[in-house]
Amino acid sequence: MKQPHVSGHKYAERKLSASESNRHRPRSKKEQLVTLLSKPNGARISSLCKRLGWQKHTVRAAISGLRASGIAIETSASSKDGMTVYKITDKPSLKATV
Repeated sequence: MKQPHVSGHKYAERKLSASESNRHRPRSKKEQLVTLLSKPNGARISSLCKRLGWQKHTVRAAISGLRASGIAIETSASSKDGMTVYKITDKPSLKATV
Protein backbone atom coordinates (compact mmCIF):
# COMPACT_ATOMS: atom_id res chain seq x y z
CA MET A 1 0.00 0.00 0.00
CA LYS A 2 1.26 3.46 -0.87
CA GLN A 3 2.55 5.52 2.05
CA PRO A 4 1.04 9.00 2.51
CA HIS A 5 3.32 11.95 1.85
CA VAL A 6 3.91 13.67 5.19
CA SER A 7 6.59 16.32 5.52
CA GLY A 8 9.30 15.20 7.93
CA HIS A 9 8.05 11.61 7.87
CA LYS A 10 10.60 8.87 7.22
CA TYR A 11 8.78 7.98 3.97
CA ALA A 12 8.65 11.54 2.69
CA GLU A 13 10.38 11.94 -0.64
CA ARG A 14 12.95 14.63 -1.20
CA LYS A 15 12.84 16.62 -4.42
CA LEU A 16 16.00 16.20 -6.47
CA SER A 17 17.53 18.94 -8.57
CA ALA A 18 18.07 18.21 -12.27
CA SER A 19 21.78 17.55 -11.76
CA GLU A 20 21.11 15.21 -8.83
CA SER A 21 18.45 13.26 -10.68
CA ASN A 22 20.76 12.75 -13.68
CA ARG A 23 23.62 11.74 -11.43
CA HIS A 24 21.55 9.10 -9.66
CA ARG A 25 19.67 7.92 -12.74
CA PRO A 26 20.62 4.35 -13.60
CA ARG A 27 22.48 4.18 -16.89
CA SER A 28 20.82 2.28 -19.68
CA LYS A 29 22.39 -0.91 -20.98
CA LYS A 30 23.08 0.88 -24.27
CA GLU A 31 25.00 3.62 -22.45
CA GLN A 32 26.94 0.97 -20.53
CA LEU A 33 27.73 -0.87 -23.77
CA VAL A 34 29.01 2.31 -25.44
CA THR A 35 31.17 3.09 -22.39
CA LEU A 36 32.71 -0.39 -22.41
CA LEU A 37 33.35 -0.31 -26.17
CA SER A 38 34.93 3.16 -25.89
CA LYS A 39 37.83 1.92 -23.76
CA PRO A 40 41.24 2.20 -25.48
CA ASN A 41 41.56 -1.57 -25.96
CA GLY A 42 37.86 -2.18 -26.52
CA ALA A 43 36.10 -5.06 -24.76
CA ARG A 44 35.95 -8.81 -25.19
CA ILE A 45 32.57 -10.31 -25.86
CA SER A 46 32.86 -12.41 -22.69
CA SER A 47 33.34 -9.33 -20.52
CA LEU A 48 30.44 -7.57 -22.25
CA CYS A 49 28.19 -10.58 -21.53
CA LYS A 50 29.25 -10.64 -17.91
CA ARG A 51 28.93 -6.87 -17.27
CA LEU A 52 25.60 -6.47 -19.06
CA GLY A 53 24.06 -9.79 -18.08
CA TRP A 54 23.39 -10.62 -21.74
CA GLN A 55 24.06 -13.66 -23.89
CA LYS A 56 26.54 -13.46 -26.77
CA HIS A 57 23.86 -13.18 -29.46
CA THR A 58 22.25 -10.26 -27.57
CA VAL A 59 25.58 -8.42 -27.36
CA ARG A 60 26.18 -8.94 -31.08
CA ALA A 61 22.66 -7.69 -31.90
CA ALA A 62 23.16 -4.56 -29.77
CA ILE A 63 26.51 -3.89 -31.47
CA SER A 64 24.79 -4.29 -34.84
CA GLY A 65 22.23 -1.71 -33.76
CA LEU A 66 24.99 0.71 -32.77
CA ARG A 67 26.60 0.24 -36.18
CA ALA A 68 23.26 0.90 -37.87
CA SER A 69 23.01 4.19 -35.96
CA GLY A 70 26.33 5.35 -37.43
CA ILE A 71 28.86 4.33 -34.79
CA ALA A 72 31.99 2.73 -36.28
CA ILE A 73 32.94 -0.41 -34.35
CA GLU A 74 36.06 -2.40 -35.10
CA THR A 75 36.07 -6.17 -34.58
CA SER A 76 39.26 -8.14 -33.97
CA ALA A 77 40.45 -11.34 -32.35
CA SER A 78 42.34 -11.23 -29.07
CA SER A 79 45.96 -12.26 -29.47
CA LYS A 80 45.84 -14.05 -26.10
CA ASP A 81 42.84 -16.33 -26.52
CA GLY A 82 41.34 -15.59 -29.94
CA MET A 83 38.13 -14.21 -28.38
CA THR A 84 36.28 -11.49 -30.29
CA VAL A 85 37.11 -7.94 -29.19
CA TYR A 86 34.93 -4.96 -30.12
CA LYS A 87 36.08 -1.33 -30.05
CA ILE A 88 34.42 1.95 -31.01
CA THR A 89 36.67 3.76 -33.46
CA ASP A 90 34.41 6.67 -34.40
CA LYS A 91 31.27 7.94 -32.71
CA PRO A 92 29.42 10.66 -34.60
CA SER A 93 26.97 12.58 -32.39
CA LEU A 94 26.84 9.87 -29.77
CA LYS A 95 24.37 11.86 -27.67
CA ALA A 96 21.78 11.53 -30.44
CA THR A 97 22.13 7.74 -30.54
CA VAL A 98 22.04 7.00 -26.80
